[in-house]
Amino acid sequence: MALGVHWEWRGFGQGSERLLEAIGGLEDLFPLQDVVDRYLWIPRLTVNVKLRSGVQDGLKFKRLLARARELELWHEDPDELYDFPLDSTAWERLASELRKVGLTLSGGPGQPTDLSATLDHLRTLDERIAVVEVHKTRQAWLWPGPPGTVKVEVATITSPEDVLSIGLENWGDEEEPEEASAGQAALSAAILELDLGAETLRLLSYLDATEIWARGQSVLR
Repeated sequence: MALGVHWEWRGFGQGSERLLEAIGGLEDLFPLQDVVDRYLWIPRLTVNVKLRSGVQDGLKFKRLLARARELELWHEDPDELYDFPLDSTAWERLASELRKVGLTLSGGPGQPTDLSATLDHLRTLDERIAVVEVHKTRQAWLWPGPPGTVKVEVATITSPEDVLSIGLENWGDEEEPEEASAGQAALSAAILELDLGAETLRLLSYLDATEIWARGQSVLR
């Protein structure tokens, strides 16, 4: 996960043998990891709220800042990463996001709050809250540029459906949203070299995919 402000490209589908071989030939960033992510979906919620177990456990918030064609600019504030068990600060941050969509997270299930207690409390809080549990294994490589380094991640999702997620993020210094972005240029170059336009991948963020899965639908249409 890239912290700070960064550009992303993400597609869901199967991925051709050509593409997977090209990605596998890049420099390894991290080996295969087993991860379970629980994404919250609530009507009108615009923040990607994730509760992760497996690696980098904790409560995480990811905010969409801008779009530029097939690329998206996201912000993952290091100060908004909260380890389990959640303390009162983390619980208030979650409550603050829920208040924006008209939900009251009063009291909480007790402090400190572990993953299981948090999920149980959220599931019983309001029928509009959906917890979408995504099981996946993931691995990442580095595309070396120029004009900059790009992280290329392949996640094999087994639940709520069998599908690959292929994601690119600029890797390095944090972006400044108001300035021309070298990270954006790096992603565009990597997309061109990997010939991602030839793939039958559906361009979605995890926030988009969460809504689809919460509605009982498939990201593959």
